[in-house]
Amino acid sequence: MFRISKKKIPEFLKAARVKFEVIAPVRENGASFFKIISETDKVYLGPGNTDYSPKRFFFPETEQMFAYGMEGKVTPRETVRKRLLFGIRPCDAAGLKTIDKLFESEPADPYYSEKRKNTLLAVLDCAKPGKNCFCDSMETRDAKEYDLLFREHGDYYYVDVKTEEGKALITPLFENADSEPEFKREKCKKKLQLVAESKMTFKKWGERCFSCGSCTSVCPTCTCFDAEDLVDFAGGVSRKRRWASCFTRSYSKVSGGHVFREPVPDRLKQFMLHKLKYHKDKYGPQMCVGCGRCISVCLAGIDITKVSSGK
Repeated sequence: MFRISKKKIPEFLKAARVKFEVIAPVRENGASFFKIISETDKVYLGPGNTDYSPKRFFFPETEQMFAYGMEGKVTPRETVRKRLLFGIRPCDAAGLKTIDKLFESEPADPYYSEKRKNTLLAVLDCAKPGKNCFCDSMETRDAKEYDLLFREHGDYYYVDVKTEEGKALITPLFENADSEPEFKREKCKKKLQLVAESKMTFKKWGERCFSCGSCTSVCPTCTCFDAEDLVDFAGGVSRKRRWASCFTRSYSKVSGGHVFREPVPDRLKQFMLHKLKYHKDKYGPQMCVGCGRCISVCLAGIDITKVSSGK
């Protein structure tokens, strides 16, 4: 067990930037999100989660899969630098572990896998969850997926080292902690309780839904995408994939123009049962990690904890 003064975190990140591309949470123009930081960026380590998850650094909004020209020469993918993702919360780390099952099951997705294997996780434990968090209910509050785990106590962060790569990040800025203090945590204000599927209120809440897809864009475990081939005037071809949302009408459109999930409540049902049941039936854990972002961002005020409990 080590500890580091909160005042030395900027210095720690500056040193890490020598060997790593450092990704950390910032707050700009009223929103909090993760970005590749420079010397001028101030890292935001406030309570609760960021407005946007760091999923995009593993599964970007738009990503070129490959490109080739008239002569058939394929443009190689850009290589991924070693990266340090600092300040990710336990729920988001659990989210990465969840989508690992989707992207790294054989045949593994090379675009995702390369980014994942080249990224170290420095997780920041949540002492005070956000107003819409319900990670206690989803059993994602305790960090399991990390290289370093930072826990706040007074003027220090106490640091647990899990991997050899994490150990290599320990510098003279850290000092040995003689003992582990008692870490205080506030409980999540929200709880998610599942009732029988027939009692869930999909119709009631689905009639309010705008089908905007905001919830799927901020969710750390939504991984649906569309692929498109683009041809330029010189004869070059590139294939790109872009995020897709199960809330859009086109998502369930099949040959012949039929949309088999036309009613919006059906789309809400698909989204929530995928998070809470279908994924669990296939892989074990529930797909939802309890970050609460879908509640915070919903323009219609739809609350997954209320829908799933039959309220």
